Amino acid sequence: MLGALANVTGATGPAITEEQIAILYSPDYVPPNMDKQAVTLTVVVLFWLISSVSLRFYSRYKYGARGGPLLDDWLVLVAAIFCMIYAIVNMYAFVYAGFGRFTYDLTIKQFDHCLTLFIVNFTTFAIANTAVKVSVLVLYRRIFDAMQTNMRRVIYGLIFFLIIFCPVSLLAQMATCKPFKAFWSLELRVDPNTKCYNGAVGSYVVGAIRTILDVVIFALPLKHIWEIRNFSRRKKFAITGIFTLGLIACVASVLKLALYGEFLHGDLTRGIWKAVVAEALEYTSAIVAACVPALLPMVKSVYRNTSSTIRQITSGGKSQNQSTTTHIAGGPATAHTESIKMKGIKVSHAVSQTIEIHREEEDDTELILQMQDDSDKDERESKVSHSANRSQTSV
Repeated sequence: MLGALANVTGATGPAITEEQIAILYSPDYVPPNMDKQAVTLTVVVLFWLISSVSLRFYSRYKYGARGGPLLDDWLVLVAAIFCMIYAIVNMYAFVYAGFGRFTYDLTIKQFDHCLTLFIVNFTTFAIANTAVKVSVLVLYRRIFDAMQTNMRRVIYGLIFFLIIFCPVSLLAQMATCKPFKAFWSLELRVDPNTKCYNGAVGSYVVGAIRTILDVVIFALPLKHIWEIRNFSRRKKFAITGIFTLGLIACVASVLKLALYGEFLHGDLTRGIWKAVVAEALEYTSAIVAACVPALLPMVKSVYRNTSSTIRQITSGGKSQNQSTTTHIAGGPATAHTESIKMKGIKVSHAVSQTIEIHREEEDDTELILQMQDDSDKDERESKVSHSANRSQTSV
């Protein structure tokens, strides 16, 4: 029966020697598995997914200029949810269903269950893969709209292709048998009336297209960023560095495509482990890379506060003698000077009639476009303001 399965899937299966057969029938034989590795992989994946997405939404709510999540935030959340489902299903498949074990250690019922889980895996991964790619493209649209380039049509074209490709890829991987139920039933596959095709071809094609899309989406902004003349080389390198994390997803996608051969033409249930690891690296790095731009407002705020604290410490611990710079808005432009005595410290400061205190909010898109150049400017302005404040303070 497994030989018939090999004919329709392209999987040749392992060659079993007489010594291995003797071991299989030994009363002390314990089938090898990868349960511990699967649990460890799932914990690591869930940690990175939950941490990156949680920080993204925290940054958006706390520091975002638009008062809440945007479309690309929700798309990343959808992708992360499906990735977590995919990781948990894989862990269940390895621990309870038969993934990670040799085909000859499984009963027909267990093997059918593994084939059913393939359908769940194909579906959740396709949706997650599509959602994270679309979220990155939506971010590109916001960035390049601000740059006033002609990339909008390219971005919309890729989004349209991804939405169409998602169900098509599922059909290419799963609709290999007629009737469809034969995909997860060995008994139906050996029925002479059942028609099945080589599923390895569809998986190779789908994997190759996904790899090409990963590379295209990664390289898409780089060409246009380096063509912008009013950007310094330092800024171009900085913006390029933000998107470099996407290169990890590209490498993982290529690695997964290379491992398809071992998975599809070797032992189907044992050889899936390496492909699962490559896929986990692919979607985890893709989501982390997609979350990095949204974290920039939070990182900038933490950097400013930390730098201010360090300057106060290195100034000799006399921060109590220094005046603070407050944003003053509203009211007339004229101001008068008052002297306030506090514990022997005389502080001169300007007081306006109306003071408005507000929290500075910046969009991640603006920070991407302004980074490095503005950071240098802020550093210089901070030093000037620090020196001016110290000169106004007298003891």
